[in-house]
Amino acid sequence: MELEENTEQKVDIFQQAIGLAKENHRLAQEKEEAEERVASQAKFPSENPNPVLRIGNDKCLLYANAPALSLLNNKLLNGETAKTGDQVPFEFQKMASHAFSSQSIQQSEIKVGMQTFHLQWAPILSEGYVNVYGRDITKRKKTEQALKESETRAQEVLNHAACGIITIDEHGVLDSFKPAT
Repeated sequence: MELEENTEQKVDIFQQAIGLAKENHRLAQEKEEAEERVASQAKFPSENPNPVLRIGNDKCLLYANAPALSLLNNKLLNGETAKTGDQVPFEFQKMASHAFSSQSIQQSEIKVGMQTFHLQWAPILSEGYVNVYGRDITKRKKTEQALKESETRAQEVLNHAACGIITIDEHGVLDSFKPAT
């Protein structure tokens, strides 16, 4: 009888151990999957083709993806190379401070060589840093400039025309009138 009880206890303990081993295996798989998801999400800013950086309230660079490092390196003097922990260029310090003090998202444009970037400065007050999201707007700026030049040329044609000119918008409303000279 005692032998049967010992055997039953051992079988019971063995079954519990198998159950625990299965549970441990399941938890290990869940942990591995969660770590893979976190690693994938962590790569998101580094894979962004646009500049993404983080500046601490001490004006030091906390993070910069490759496009942001390129932008920073072009703004630094003496051919320096930006790296985590370094002070950011003065104009970046100024905008980061403004975002912190206003406690709101700020917008700016910065020219770097032949490129123009729109930067959005998002202060994360509880963490003590500003996230900066950039976008290359060079094509848009060139298009805006071309449009202004086209409008100026059109206005010059209107101003120097010998005959009278009337322009009407798409709703039939008089837009401009230039009498004959």
